[in-house]
This record gives sequence, C-alpha cells and structure tokens, in this order.
Amino acid sequence: MKRAKIALGIYEKAFPPEISLSEKLCLSKNAGYDFFALSIDRTEEKRARLSSPDFLIELKNAEKKSGIPVSEICLSALSTFTLGNTDEKICKKGCALLFSAIDFAQKSGTRIIQIPACAVPKNQTLSSVHHELFLNNLKAAIEYASTKAVIIALENMEDDYSGTISKCTKIIETIASPYVCLYPDVGNLTNAVNARLSDIASEFSGGGGQKYSMCAFERSKASKIRRTFLRRRHCQFSILHKASP
Repeated sequence: MKRAKIALGIYEKAFPPEISLSEKLCLSKNAGYDFFALSIDRTEEKRARLSSPDFLIELKNAEKKSGIPVSEICLSALSTFTLGNTDEKICKKGCALLFSAIDFAQKSGTRIIQIPACAVPKNQTLSSVHHELFLNNLKAAIEYASTKAVIIALENMEDDYSGTISKCTKIIETIASPYVCLYPDVGNLTNAVNARLSDIASEFSGGGGQKYSMCAFERSKASKIRRTFLRRRHCQFSILHKASP
C-alpha cells in the first residue's frame, strides 16, 4: 500500500517576530507548507492573544487571505507557568492559560494544543508532589478539552522527567484519555539520549498509535535550538522516518 502524504507544517517562531501574522501565513503557503503552528509563549504579548477578540479576527482573516490553516497552537508558556509548580500563583496561572487556550482553540477551529510535558521549570528539582500536581492539573484540563473536541499533545522535554518518548507515554497511559497524545520533539529526544542512534530509533518506534505529529528542530548542541541549518547538525531524521510506524 502506498504511504499517505505526510502534512508538513511550520512553527511561527521560524519567522522574524517583526512581520505580521498575515505575512507569516502567506510566506508559509508560498513555501509549500500545509499548515501553520501558532506560538503562545511566556511573553505578555503572546499570552494576550488567547483573550483578544481582535486577534481572533486577525487570525481568521490571515487564514482566508493566505489559504493555509492554523492547525496547531504551541503553548510553550507552560514551560514557565508549569502545571506542577508548588508556587500556587504560578501553577494557577499555568492552568488558566491552558483552559484559555482550549477555549481559543475551539473558537478558532484549531484542534491541537501542543504543551511541554514539564512539571517544574528547567533545572528545578522535581519531587513526587510536583508530579502529582502536574498529573491532576493535566487531567482536569484534558477533561475540559474533551468537552470542546480539542486534543492536548505532550511534547517531550530535555529533562529527566519527560526527556524521552517512553517517559511521556507513561504519563499518557496514566491519564488514559483519547484527548491526549504524544508530540515527539526530535531535537529534545536526540539530546536526551546523547545522540545514540539505536536509542533514538527505539524510542521513536515506541508510543504505539499515540503519536499525533513530530516536532523537527535541528540542533547543534543543547544550548542552540533555533536558527540552525538543516542537515548541518546532529538530528538524524532519516532514522526517525524509518522507525515511524
């Protein structure tokens, strides 16, 4: 059987921040991409998008003008406002952002929200308390997402908690909902297993049918994750393609 065409999307942060959303979508379409992934990072400007009627109108107009859909939201703000943070103010902020993103996704017609699978900020010591808090808040958000027909996709992060696909799979199996899935990050996985090719292939062939998509950033080293030219660094995309079910 002939393999189906794989849809290829592009993340908003691949573009210079000074150009408009409409320009970003038009450039994406002209370059041959199939969809666009919207960024909601920790900055106040990006977070404000979720509650702005004007931005929703801007997004819909940009989609219509360009002919390319905004199919995903990348809620990277949750790597700062973590769902497992024992600082109640930070944790509540993260939960509020995720619920707002779910509402925004329903209004905009976007069905996938990619979130970082991190219970605490990077380099902070993790405890069982953080883990339980993260799971409980994630479960509540996924239950809400199920009422809006929105799927939450977990991205493996470059840490001990969720650095590999197998670790993220355990989180998903604990939640046991059809509204949560994997969103493997190739760069994070490559660095998590120290670029061992056999481990990368083994990890990527796991996860069963729980993988929604794949995030493909080129990386030269852990400290440089963006604006790195394709095939000049250590992400082995050919191995991942062969290992993909």
